[in-house]
Amino acid sequence: NDNINEIMENPQYRDVWKNDAILAEGMQSMSDDWATIKAEVKRLNDAMTPDEVILIHNAVDMNTVLANEKAERLLAVISARRHAIFNDTKSLALGSIIAFVLLMLLASLVYYKKVVSPVAKASDAARRFVAGDRGARFRDGGGALGVLGAELNNMAEAFDRSLRLKDFECAG
Repeated sequence: NDNINEIMENPQYRDVWKNDAILAEGMQSMSDDWATIKAEVKRLNDAMTPDEVILIHNAVDMNTVLANEKAERLLAVISARRHAIFNDTKSLALGSIIAFVLLMLLASLVYYKKVVSPVAKASDAARRFVAGDRGARFRDGGGALGVLGAELNNMAEAFDRSLRLKDFECAG
């Protein structure tokens, strides 16, 4: 309050207060508020008895206990939310892993049906044909392996005709 009053009374700032009424009023209001606060603090200091000190101390202790309880409840809520997020993340990760494994199994099954199985059947047909089974043929199917099977069947037919023609020439 004294410092504000000194500034308000300082001749250097008189022109500022005259030219800016809002600033002057604000400074005066601050000075009045500080004076009121000083008077209240003095009145409280003068009025305090040992019983009042104990009551204020107990109130402070009670407020401290209540603040601690609120903090513990807040920490419990934060911890529960953190665990829920962790469990959700863990479940999501586990679900993603299971979905990935199932997708890989499905892709493997499709790969087996579309590639491995036709190649194994073609290999079996080729072995039988080489072993003398002239009726052994490759299965026609779709895609590149189907085209390959058809071409191998054409080759087997041509080879079979060639062998029949040779057998016919030898017999006749």
